[in-house]
Amino acid sequence: MPNPDKTAEPVTDRRKKPRYAISPNFPLKAVLALPGENDGAWRDWPATLVDLSVTGAHVQVSMAAVAFPESQCRLKLSLGTFKVEIPGTVAHYVCSSRLAVGGVQLYFHDPGVEKAYQRVLDAVIIGASLAPAEASQEYSVRYKEEYSGKPSARLTVWREKAGDPVSGFDFRMNRYGVEAERDPGGDPSARLVLKFKLSAAGESAGSGSARPLPPAQEQEARWLFRLAATNLSTAVAADVRKLLQSLV
Repeated sequence: MPNPDKTAEPVTDRRKKPRYAISPNFPLKAVLALPGENDGAWRDWPATLVDLSVTGAHVQVSMAAVAFPESQCRLKLSLGTFKVEIPGTVAHYVCSSRLAVGGVQLYFHDPGVEKAYQRVLDAVIIGASLAPAEASQEYSVRYKEEYSGKPSARLTVWREKAGDPVSGFDFRMNRYGVEAERDPGGDPSARLVLKFKLSAAGESAGSGSARPLPPAQEQEARWLFRLAATNLSTAVAADVRKLLQSLV
C-alpha cells in the first residue's frame, strides 16, 4: 500500500450526503481506533471531529497515526454515560507536518449503534443548519430575530429593541423545545432559567401552549439542547451563540 504522506488524494468531499460542520465548542469526545501497521493491534487515537454526515465523518488525529484508504477503523464517541463505537473504513487519509486528516465511511450493522449515532447527528444538524429567517415585527412588543434550520428547527430570539441584549428565546428542536425569559426590567446579567417542553405543531413561539415534559423526556431534551447549542451555525448572532452555550 502506498505511503499516504506522498500519494493520498487531497481532502475533498467524496460523500454525497450533506456534511455538517462541528464547532470547537462541541462537547462530544471522539477517538479513532486504527490497527497497528506491523502487528495489527488496535490503538486509540484522540480525534477532533471536523464534520459529520449520515454515512461518515471527517476527523483530525495526530500525525503519528498511520492509516491507508480502505483500511478498517472504529469511530468512538462519548459524553458522560453516553458511549458508542461505530465500525468503518478509511475513505481518505492525508498527513501534514502537524496532524493527519481523514475521512471515515461508517457502517451500521447494529440498529442500536445506528440509533445512538442518530441522536448525535440530529443535534448536530439542528445547530449547524440554522440560518437567519424573516421575522415579522407585527404584533410584537419586542424586537424579534428568527433562525430556521433542518428539518423543522427554529430559534426565535427577543430583545427589548434592536441591538439590546437578549431578553428571551424559544428554540424548537424538532420534537422538543426549550424557552427562557428574562423578567421585564430584570438584571441583564442574571442567568436565564430554561423550560423544556414538547413542541406542538403549529404553535407560535412564546405562546406558552406547549406541554411540559416528564423527567425522562426532559433528560432527552436537555441532551439535545446541550449538543445543538454548542454547535450553532456562525450565521446565528454571536451574542446569541454565547448565551445559549452558557446555559448548557
